[in-house]
Amino acid sequence: MSIAYSLIMLLLLSFFVIIPLIVLQVILCKKKRKPFGIIIPIVMFVFSLLFCIILSFLIIKTQASSGVLRFIVLFLVLNIPTLICTVIYIVTGSKDQKTEPQGSKGRNVSEMEQMKIQDL
Repeated sequence: MSIAYSLIMLLLLSFFVIIPLIVLQVILCKKKRKPFGIIIPIVMFVFSLLFCIILSFLIIKTQASSGVLRFIVLFLVLNIPTLICTVIYIVTGSKDQKTEPQGSKGRNVSEMEQMKIQDL
């Protein structure tokens, strides 16, 4: 019964916490200021690291064997959302580099406008 309860809680956690964070990550990455897009992956990494350290101390007190292996597995599992948010940040950053060049006032300049400017 406790395994089923744990799975249900994990699904609820992913639905109500991780999915909105990923949506927020996409929104932040689409903004003009790029440093905001890296905030969520950094915060998620720090929280997962702190959670693993705290949990590893609790595990070491109760069971001395395989504490390192549990730490590594827990760290990897908790950083899956961090990896997803980092990939979103990298992908949206590469899409922004492929956009049209910007004019002197920050406006997008089409190819025809560039040709007219070069002709002058």
